[in-house]
Amino acid sequence: MQTVSSRWRLALLLLAVFALAPVSTGLLAQETEATEEVSIPWMVDVAKAKAQAKAEKKDLLINFTGSDWCIWCKRLEGEVFKHTPFLDYAGKNFVLLYLDFPNAEEARAKVVDPELNQRLAMEYGVAGYPSIILATHEGNPYGRTGYQPGGPESYVEHLRGIRTMAEPIRNLIANTDASKEAELIEKAFPPLRAQELFGYAGYQKYLTAAKDIPALKDSVAGIEQNAQLTKRMQTPEEPDWAEFTQFLIDSKHLSGMDFLQAVFATVERHLVPEKKYDDALGLLQRAIADPGAQENERAMEFFKGKITEIEALRDGKTPGEGDHDHDHDDHDHDHDHDHR
Repeated sequence: MQTVSSRWRLALLLLAVFALAPVSTGLLAQETEATEEVSIPWMVDVAKAKAQAKAEKKDLLINFTGSDWCIWCKRLEGEVFKHTPFLDYAGKNFVLLYLDFPNAEEARAKVVDPELNQRLAMEYGVAGYPSIILATHEGNPYGRTGYQPGGPESYVEHLRGIRTMAEPIRNLIANTDASKEAELIEKAFPPLRAQELFGYAGYQKYLTAAKDIPALKDSVAGIEQNAQLTKRMQTPEEPDWAEFTQFLIDSKHLSGMDFLQAVFATVERHLVPEKKYDDALGLLQRAIADPGAQENERAMEFFKGKITEIEALRDGKTPGEGDHDHDHDDHDHDHDHDHR
């Protein structure tokens, strides 16, 4: 199994247009030759890992992996998990739990409880591999990551950063004073959202409580709208495009990759063919304002190009026609300058 859920094939074309590989070839060449390779003390039994973490007062580092097919899983293991700097840090702070989703029969036979692994993948919102979940000994997640370049030392700093950012989440989980809950939820809300953890069933109570906190009202609306969008996009059937487009227009707090995929799909499949150019431009403007697009140069270039193309169609021009006119004007200007 390579992904937990499928999405519209058309929407996934967006990933081919501007999604970047996890790291460039140059970075992949950064091997950790200077550090010693050692065996990895992974546990594979969930109940035993939780019991050990509780006894040793440690957290869980859960590795959702595809051991016999996932290239990035193998790179993460070879570049990070087999090396002393990672194991020294992890040994002091975590019990390592290995949840495998292999393809080969021999590897699948070694999985302790495939159904439990699948259920946990769904609970933690695992959509691809490798997925690394950091959680308390009870299994309450407070951070997620995956493959990162740079070797074991860099990965350790990355994990430290997640744990520091997640301190408000840990404080909220540990809280037993109802009078402090609203304050703690407000502090924990940004990292919970950044780590995409509100899909975890155990945190639904915090999301419900956040609706009564004025400062979080818009953020809660965004999370709920994104959840609705994800549910819509997980169905294999194409939507009623008119209804789906109206949902996107009305849901002002949508953000993230699902939103960008949805904008791409509805612009291409519905709005441009129906010549609803103003609606298309409105959604595309929201797309380029999305942090996910702003952090991705290729995504920003793609959406800005679409805006230019649709503005030309709206104005009755052939896309690119304005540029040619501009080039012609520049040429005339240069000619006049030379003549003078």
